[in-house]
Amino acid sequence: MNHPKAPQCRAARTLFTSVRPTLLVGLALALAAVVPCDGGRFPGGGKKRPDCYVEFEVENVAAASRVECMDGTACDGDGQCDGKCIMNVALCLDEADPNVPNCRPRPLLRVTSHPTLEIPDLASPACGGFTGVVVPLKVKRDGTPKAGRGRVVVTAVAKGKPRQDRDVLNIRCTPNPGCGSTTTTTVPPCAGANANPAGGPDELDLVVASSGTDLDIGWTGISHNFPVVANSTLRACLRTCGPDGTPPCDMEASVGPDTPNGETFGPSLPLLAASVPVCVVNEWNPTVGTPTGTADPLTGELDFQINLTSKVHLTSPTQVCPRCKNGRCDSGPNQNKSCAVDATVVVGQASGDRTYDLSRSCPPDPASLAAPLDIRLPLTTGMATLAGPKPCAAKPGEPHGLPVQDDNCGSGGCGSNNCSGSSACVSMTTDPSSGNPICVDAKGGLSQNCCSSGPCFPTAGGGSIVRTGKPAIPSPPFPDLTYPKIGDGVVVATFCIPATGTNSIDSASGLPGPGALVAPVHQSWIR
Repeated sequence: MNHPKAPQCRAARTLFTSVRPTLLVGLALALAAVVPCDGGRFPGGGKKRPDCYVEFEVENVAAASRVECMDGTACDGDGQCDGKCIMNVALCLDEADPNVPNCRPRPLLRVTSHPTLEIPDLASPACGGFTGVVVPLKVKRDGTPKAGRGRVVVTAVAKGKPRQDRDVLNIRCTPNPGCGSTTTTTVPPCAGANANPAGGPDELDLVVASSGTDLDIGWTGISHNFPVVANSTLRACLRTCGPDGTPPCDMEASVGPDTPNGETFGPSLPLLAASVPVCVVNEWNPTVGTPTGTADPLTGELDFQINLTSKVHLTSPTQVCPRCKNGRCDSGPNQNKSCAVDATVVVGQASGDRTYDLSRSCPPDPASLAAPLDIRLPLTTGMATLAGPKPCAAKPGEPHGLPVQDDNCGSGGCGSNNCSGSSACVSMTTDPSSGNPICVDAKGGLSQNCCSSGPCFPTAGGGSIVRTGKPAIPSPPFPDLTYPKIGDGVVVATFCIPATGTNSIDSASGLPGPGALVAPVHQSWIR
């Protein structure tokens, strides 16, 4: 089977059939006890005898009486409160299915779907890749959102009898009460006057994935191997690219209050190393420049710049950043005010509760601000490098911090191998760029270069920090004109970080100094 999620989902198959609800619930519970599954299987109705010819698999939706998703939750492919649900749907063909006992698989002659989904090879049982199906919310006369509906229709024609299986997947997208006013419109930010005049895709949405990320701060190595907060999002309007995807698009994003990207790039970021807790609020810095760059719809190659004012707050090991608990901020200036969880991270070295449900509505106390830092991120799906020796000295007017060094490794120098110590390798994962095995640090990020004293940057003697991204060809690829087109690529950056002027922070991290970022991102190209 060629579907990457299919093995675990087939082991715990949950099916949408016409059995009675009590039997369906019992079956789902029994199967879920064996192997958890992050996608439900839906035959889609129609006649039972051919119902196994083609089935739908829906990511992060368990089988129930209907496919339903709330805007901005896990089943929504872009994870945003943006007036629509992007449902990731795959087609699975010609599999023997005990939950459709009267159906016997037949050799298939052709399969068609509307909207167009990826159709796997008809020669053997298989699942295609996920394709995003957009279901917008509707808007009442008073401007408040209400549920929207969409559907996918697929027809399979087999050799033999029954000859045809025609199925319909009905999808319902519901408003998220925690999203506030962001769901009061279904008009995307790049529609109307902001649409692409060249006739190609209008909008590119980039959403940081929940795993495989890495953030390395400063030259000491102590603040390396942090994760990046999931669901941090950039929504950019596209220009210049035509209906065939050429030439590459110019991209530009509006940022700040009352824009689709808001005031911050994701929620607050809790960081804790060497007993120094900081909560970082990454505000957009449009005075330096709005996010701009190029995006190639044919190859998925991205090159763009985002400029941030990273406000570093010195906080507490027991409360590194405010949390969103039970729909309310538990601390900070918005304590007890309503909030919606944007992402969840585990702060491995924190005291007490290490799980942080984060929300952009729950910033830290302004009185704890140590410094606002000017951070300029040149992001790419290609290769990012920063050459030594001793990169990123303080600029005029900036705090001097520590004298810049290459590493904290002593005479042994920084090795070329990835870290493998007990705290640097608490588990294994797959490198999102290369596909090779790589260690996950106790802090949650990917382990990179190491020496005897811990993580490091290999800049001594003119070495370079290197991070390699990965472009993702949007699917369905051109010349297919179906939208949205989706892909899962990796963006990377190497950059310089100023000193904060607070000795405890600068000494722990090694600031001023270099930084490096790895972020798998889910891409949605929208027309």
